[in-house]
Amino acid sequence: MRKVKSKPNLLLVGPMPPPIGGDTVSFHKLVNNHIFNDYYNIKIISTRPVYLREKRNIFDVLRFFFFVSEFILHFYKYNVVFFNINRDFSISGFIVPFILCKIFRKKIVLKTFGSGLDILVDKLNPLHKKIVFKVFKSIDILFPQTIKLFKWFEGNGFKCQCFPNWIQKDYIKLKDVDVRKNFIFVGQVKKEKGVINLIDSMNALPDVQCHFYGPILKRDESAFLSKLMFSKNCEYRGVLAGEELGDFIEKYKSLILPTFYIGEGVPAVLLESIAKGVPVVASRQGGITDLISKQNGILFDTENELTSALLKANDLDSELYLKMSKAGVNRAKNFSDSVVIENLCKRINLLFDT
Repeated sequence: MRKVKSKPNLLLVGPMPPPIGGDTVSFHKLVNNHIFNDYYNIKIISTRPVYLREKRNIFDVLRFFFFVSEFILHFYKYNVVFFNINRDFSISGFIVPFILCKIFRKKIVLKTFGSGLDILVDKLNPLHKKIVFKVFKSIDILFPQTIKLFKWFEGNGFKCQCFPNWIQKDYIKLKDVDVRKNFIFVGQVKKEKGVINLIDSMNALPDVQCHFYGPILKRDESAFLSKLMFSKNCEYRGVLAGEELGDFIEKYKSLILPTFYIGEGVPAVLLESIAKGVPVVASRQGGITDLISKQNGILFDTENELTSALLKANDLDSELYLKMSKAGVNRAKNFSDSVVIENLCKRINLLFDT
């Protein structure tokens, strides 16, 4: 454990699970990370995330009301408030706790999940965009997840530092790769993640199975399950429990993520995969190329290229596969908590010294 005279108090705001998703899992990992907890005494306020559905309703208004009420009860006790929120909330509901923090002169740290915030902001009407820019410029430190978003923040004069996903240092390890054969998809099951296209593309590999894991978006449930009924080599196997998925993923030959979701950041599941030496087949979407390259995976640009990417992954000889596996493990070391979380804490600590 880190030796400190006294740990500062930090108010942490973000989406605690359930449901299971990239944002909730990432935030839960942060609040339970031993390095982060060695630095701070933390108080957690959940933003009360909702289950997978497309439309919002009156219950979401109530959830926001309860969140703000809890925030008001606690925020004034802390000098630094660390928000972990998605891109939609950062240009809407975030304005309420932001104003409260400014009135009481609190230091504000904002981590935005995923990517696409720059695109979202550029589409706002001029007045809304002006307000968002003024808010962002008033934040003490912004932590974007992707390099592209970091460059956009920096280019607009915002105080920022890149904060990607991470993995525990002692979890990174290459194991036996000889028995791997099938493919795996792990993530939210919805059309934007490319699941329908993946089922279709698997027809080109009748001797290889693809297993799907993750919560299904209600909107796409019927289309997804109907497509599976006519597939001979694709199966849905439910939701995987736990945050460290690498021990399960390492049973497979490759992890497949054919996403074209506009908010895709640096998916933690890709990091879990390469940390165990499992190469990735993924689209060049969001921050995926911050982590995956031709050294540790197979990348493609359009939906039409997925089938050829799968065939290429399946045909990798043992020598090239082992080379990609080792490259993935080495790449994952740059995203260990001893690197990423240490850098995060050192930057936040500067706010306690001012």
